[in-house]
Amino acid sequence: MNVAPLPLLAMCLSLLAGASAADAQRPVSFGERPNRDIVVPRFGDDDIARALTTLETRLAEAAPGAAERTYVEFTRYLQTGLLTGAQQAKVLAHLDGLERTRPSDAALLVRPREILAKFIIGRTAPEIVGTDLDGREFRLTDSRGKVVVVMFGGEWCGICKTEYPYLRLLDELYENWPFEIVGVNSDASEKVAREASKERGLDYRVWWDGRGGRNTEGPIARAWQIVGWPTTYVIDADGVIRFVDLRQDDLVRGVRQLMTELSRTLEKGTR
Repeated sequence: MNVAPLPLLAMCLSLLAGASAADAQRPVSFGERPNRDIVVPRFGDDDIARALTTLETRLAEAAPGAAERTYVEFTRYLQTGLLTGAQQAKVLAHLDGLERTRPSDAALLVRPREILAKFIIGRTAPEIVGTDLDGREFRLTDSRGKVVVVMFGGEWCGICKTEYPYLRLLDELYENWPFEIVGVNSDASEKVAREASKERGLDYRVWWDGRGGRNTEGPIARAWQIVGWPTTYVIDADGVIRFVDLRQDDLVRGVRQLMTELSRTLEKGTR
């Protein structure tokens, strides 16, 4: 049996040891890519307690007629994050208590109760039924299986117009994908709504929800308790509200995120 000379064997072992040390120091990868997803924050119990305390303080200090705005801001804040069932129940019970201590606010409490019961992230979006600008009836649930953007707006609303380029972009990007934009238009007449959709290049289907001089009080807007224009809901393929009031670039990111989720789900289903 041939035996390697000791000096040669020692050199080989030294080289192997050096290679192992270098391999151990060499990074396996560049690391995970940054997460660009929109992460909806989960409310902690402390967050809810602080929000309720702030609500009470602001109501106590509110000038006559300012209570409604306080309730609106409180509700919109709670729509930005994820509430547990227990937190939701606590908030609704607190609103019931406010009606007892502030009976004059009874009418003002209808909207926040409805929103916090039906229009928070994680809830299935309520149905919408109506006719589009061509007189054809359609329902929100007709779009089940698609990612859907529900856009409450109108030509009268200047801020709404700043969203149009992003809506057109989304329509173009996902033209052949399970994606849809549906509009709820609150202009004073169907004619204005129809002409605006054509002139602005908004090709998605639209419910007209205007009511003349009280155009922001159409049946759909009232049912969905809309208090500001634009208001946008992004709904996943199961009909669940995933984002509320994403605007512009964030809207594009949110839709992309849900489309990626849906694409992966569909891919798994075909295997």
